Amino acid sequence: MINDFAAGLLSFLIDGSRTLLVAGTRSSGKTSLLGSLMLEIIPKFRVIVIEDSLELPIDSLRKLNYDVLRMKVRSALLKTTTEVSAEDGIRTSLRLGDSCLIIGEVRSVEAKALYEAMRIGALANVVAGTIHGASPYGVFDRVVNDLGVPATSFKATDIIVICNPIKSPDGLHSWRRVLQISEVRKHWKEDPLREKGFVDLMKYNVETDELEPTEDLKNGDSEIIKDIAANVKVKLGIMSGLKSL
Repeated sequence: MINDFAAGLLSFLIDGSRTLLVAGTRSSGKTSLLGSLMLEIIPKFRVIVIEDSLELPIDSLRKLNYDVLRMKVRSALLKTTTEVSAEDGIRTSLRLGDSCLIIGEVRSVEAKALYEAMRIGALANVVAGTIHGASPYGVFDRVVNDLGVPATSFKATDIIVICNPIKSPDGLHSWRRVLQISEVRKHWKEDPLREKGFVDLMKYNVETDELEPTEDLKNGDSEIIKDIAANVKVKLGIMSGLKSL
């Protein structure tokens, strides 16, 4: 589904505690990719998983000594069950301290609670989930216009990964592929598409059947990567200073 370069980039972003949405159409591999990315979380962190249908590989992660707390929440389609809502589940997770938050799928009113957590940095760690959308702007449209999250709050999203099936020329076969990894810039005010708020870091090349780094990534034009790298340099500087004492 992805190559080594893309896997390394996503691992780096997770190590840097970024917020990430995996988007795509139905049966595009969103949940499978999210489950794989959870393995890149450092096991010392508690991982809070909120799902209405149990699809993520929690048992496998626990066997690898991950500290995973799963919350089974009420489906957005059901109103009269004893399960808590996804929104309440997210708000509960905010009281559990320095944890990673994984949302099985962002699909309803819980989006506002999620973006509140992302915007104020309440979890101080990785926040990731899946959502329906065929492009970065499609994700923006879904979050803002369908789910009612303020446009300015959408800036709390750092990375959008787009997954979709690729069909063979005869239409008889299809393969799951990641089509792009895009960064969400923070300078735009109203429309991230018109104001160049999306920067593609990697894009799928149909001729080579590979995700390839864009010129923006090659030229180091990624604000998020620069920010992560700066924090790494600061930490290394502190460690060097301590060793010299």
